[in-house]
Amino acid sequence: MRPPLPVSDDALDELGRQHALLAVFLLRPTAPISLVWCMAFGLAGHALGSNWESVHQVFRDLDCLAVAAVLGIAVFVIARVRRTP
Repeated sequence: MRPPLPVSDDALDELGRQHALLAVFLLRPTAPISLVWCMAFGLAGHALGSNWESVHQVFRDLDCLAVAAVLGIAVFVIARVRRTP
């Protein structure tokens, strides 16, 4: 069994209050930042919407590159595992 902490209940209460205040000040700025991100994605979607065919072709090319990269990594890992005794 562990010995009790040499800290009074008052000190723990104060630490809890400070932690709550710190959490409030850390979490408060996330709402405006989220608003900025949402607006940026919305505006980007609106701007790219009229050019959807060209955007779709670019992403199709990127999809092919991503699949090739995943397959290449899988082949590398399998080859590496088979060589290891």
